[in-house]
Amino acid sequence: MSTDRYRDLRPGCWLCTALGGATTRTPADPLCAKLCGGDMTLTPEPLAPLLWLLRLLLTPLRRLLRPCVHQCVLVGLPYSHFVEIARWSLALSGRRFTEVKMPIGPAVVVAAVYRLLFRGGLSSSSSFPGDPDLLSKPARRRDFVLHFGGLRRLSSVPLIVFEDRVIPDSWSAITFAGLAVDAETMVRLDKVVGPRVRQLAYFYIFEENMELYEKVQSCSPMMMRLFRLNEWLFDTTKLMRRMMDMSNETVKAAEDVIFAEFDRVGSLLERHAYLGDGTGGDAFGGADLAFSALVGWLLLPPNFHAGAVNVPEVDEMPSNCQRLLRQLRDTRAGKHVVHCYQKYRVPAHGFGELRPEDYRST
Repeated sequence: MSTDRYRDLRPGCWLCTALGGATTRTPADPLCAKLCGGDMTLTPEPLAPLLWLLRLLLTPLRRLLRPCVHQCVLVGLPYSHFVEIARWSLALSGRRFTEVKMPIGPAVVVAAVYRLLFRGGLSSSSSFPGDPDLLSKPARRRDFVLHFGGLRRLSSVPLIVFEDRVIPDSWSAITFAGLAVDAETMVRLDKVVGPRVRQLAYFYIFEENMELYEKVQSCSPMMMRLFRLNEWLFDTTKLMRRMMDMSNETVKAAEDVIFAEFDRVGSLLERHAYLGDGTGGDAFGGADLAFSALVGWLLLPPNFHAGAVNVPEVDEMPSNCQRLLRQLRDTRAGKHVVHCYQKYRVPAHGFGELRPEDYRST
């Protein structure tokens, strides 16, 4: 599977090109370097000028939300398995961070605001719910959100904001922690494993246990009121079914993909103690972290989300999830995930809810 779409192979952004004829992501002008940083290359071309202008106009808000020195802010949907990659990576790096916790719905708006405000926020190369490449058939004409996949990327999580830079996605977070993931492995985890786990978990929860859906949001009472209001106004659950291409047929296919991936990982672990960067190794690596985090909702290993999320007990999960859990935990790959969480899922350093003093006021 080609990684071209997810690497920095596109020409420089529209502003770079206009100012200096840039053919790479390196900004051609100090103005572009300050306001764009090359991250407009992954926005839909007709929208790039508008997004750049909005970023310029919202400079005061950016100054208000910028984290304090030696602080960073993790923006994400608390229970997301991709957010767990970023949270685990930050914990391994030893960096102090706080977390913006929003339920699904409000999280879309908050993530989009942060991505728009901070330079580098639009350069995410990860897949996202509603990614047109993940759909089994073209979106219907009325599905505006699905037709504009690039615009959907604005609301993708996670995003890590420092005082002077941004980590735009999970894979950049792994690199920040000093680990590596092979390009082919990254694409498979990002485009196959992660989306299939998401598809399975949401489908079975929606079918059997909507109370659990509310529980795992893991947000304050006020945020949960916003969550319920958003569901009432926009029927978010129905939209998510379309975005994630949920049907009995696609979910059955997703199960087959997951079992095949566990077999593949198990075969690699027969020859190596760890996945390493995805090609096998003697030490814990980026692929071990990413695979463990992405399949975590199918296994519920110890220390999953490290206290940041209301992780349910096994008997609270939908019956089909319990079935998958029993089958997958007995595999070599499943046992490896449990081992990685027991040995390497260190507590987050300075973990906590976002507080006013974590922001700059100038």
